[in-house]
Amino acid sequence: MTLSETLMARIGWAFSALFGLFMLGASVAPKVFTEIGAETMAGLGWPDAPVLLIGVLELVCTLLFLLPRTGLLGAVLMMAIFGGAIVTQMRAGSPLYSHTLFAVWLGILMWGGLWLRDPAVRRVWPRVSTPASASAKRTASGVAGSICRRASARRVRTSLNESCASRASTTRA
Repeated sequence: MTLSETLMARIGWAFSALFGLFMLGASVAPKVFTEIGAETMAGLGWPDAPVLLIGVLELVCTLLFLLPRTGLLGAVLMMAIFGGAIVTQMRAGSPLYSHTLFAVWLGILMWGGLWLRDPAVRRVWPRVSTPASASAKRTASGVAGSICRRASARRVRTSLNESCASRASTTRA
């Protein structure tokens, strides 16, 4: 079953909107407008963290991601921020699936939304629609065909060499 371009774009924008709402409400707002961000960063081992700067960077990256022309740039920059979040959680000894990998889950939602809404991203990373077994058969037949072509080329060269040698011996005699 294949999705139409319109449906893919709508689902992609829905994923992107969910991501954007989460980032603005749960990440940017506490860092920019409240002291919760500073308390959280202190609890993670960063008491003097530039919380306002981190919040503004997250806001800029989120807005870049949500704009169609700069979505890819925003996604790449946001992954850099997510990398820092993962390292911070690892350094603090946080639980793996709920805290440390949370940025990975957000990244999957973000990239999935961008992939679905942007045909240019889909051209770079196309969806593979052939089953693995068909792909393996094609690869195996391609390898076998390549081996046969090489062997055939060797036979042609050998037969050419033999015919040239026999001509040379008959012309000498």
